[in-house]
Amino acid sequence: MPKLSSPFMVLRSTFNTMVSYKKLYYPLVVLAFIQLLCLELLYFSPRFPLAAFFGPIIRNIWGEKYLHYPLNLVLLPKLFYYAQLVIYLFVGSFLLAVLSRLVVTYNNEGKVDVRKALRSCWPLYVHVLLATFLTFGIFHLLSMAYGMIIQRAFEIRSTAGIFFWIKQLVIQGAPYVQFIASILVTTLFVYVVPIIMVHQKKIASALIENFKVLGSSMWLSLVIVLIPSLFYIPILILRNHVGFLASLSGPEIQILVIVLSAIITIAVNAFIMAAATIFYLYKKES
Repeated sequence: MPKLSSPFMVLRSTFNTMVSYKKLYYPLVVLAFIQLLCLELLYFSPRFPLAAFFGPIIRNIWGEKYLHYPLNLVLLPKLFYYAQLVIYLFVGSFLLAVLSRLVVTYNNEGKVDVRKALRSCWPLYVHVLLATFLTFGIFHLLSMAYGMIIQRAFEIRSTAGIFFWIKQLVIQGAPYVQFIASILVTTLFVYVVPIIMVHQKKIASALIENFKVLGSSMWLSLVIVLIPSLFYIPILILRNHVGFLASLSGPEIQILVIVLSAIITIAVNAFIMAAATIFYLYKKES
């Protein structure tokens, strides 16, 4: 493995690896298919026969009007967010772990066997799941803390001046604060799954090893998470202005934003996972 002394070398090596071996995309294609299939089911949820299951749920929580056009499309991003969260926690995290295992195999043997990787990853599913829940749990706690700040901001009654601008900054900046929090939390646990895949370790041992690597490579690790994550910023901007876009082109624009968001999220998470795996292999070898 070439010397990876800077984050840009790690990212370049990751890019070359992802481009040169297409079998690494297999788990990502499966994840994208599952998410898009779920989106299609949610899109048709107000119609027969899916309405028999989804209708009472939507009607009881949000109201009858959200079963009809155009409000069904307004509700679609929220429904997909909940579905995407479940998919990521229980399926996506495992498929990203399979990607990490494929990168390890490619580094060691120069080729990959997807079925063999799946078989080797399956016994570690519980530990991957625990690592994912730990990461999400800490992110959720930070989001709850910022939610309390937002509630306090809503109590500000000023319509001008510095307190008004503080209120606007806190409220309007929420998506970007969450974006920064996700980068920091991802960095904090970025090597846990690669360590599980490389050494077949349990979650506790992987966490200890993860913090050891971070202790000597914190800034490098932060950069290899930050740079791929920047590709998600256009999606944040689109989401913040989706109401305006819908007024120009119709509520169907929600579907395009959701699809772009899902694909970019998968690509960013996969690239970060591959980069973390490649750098950890380099650290282990050196």
